[in-house]
Amino acid sequence: MYLENGFVYDKKRFSKNQVLASIIPSYRLIMGKLYVNIGAGYYLFKKTWKYDKTPFFQRIGLQYQVTDRLFASFGINAYDFHVANYLEWKLGYTFSKKARK
Repeated sequence: MYLENGFVYDKKRFSKNQVLASIIPSYRLIMGKLYVNIGAGYYLFKKTWKYDKTPFFQRIGLQYQVTDRLFASFGINAYDFHVANYLEWKLGYTFSKKARK
């Protein structure tokens, strides 16, 4: 719930205004268990433009492989090379059909 203009509103967890699609060609630099991910993207579809006025954006992130399947990551999605749109925190597990040694 949130308050705006003296009215209390229920906050939706997901709405159609938040749907977006993008394409992000990226590069990954691998240094042992630490990965540096860098990419430049373009929004193919974004319904609302609240702060960013351009469909182009940049993305940079760090990923650490805790084990051969478990990883933790932090990233920033920005526009104009200096204004952050989103901060990402990830904890993931990789499923693979290949046998690990």
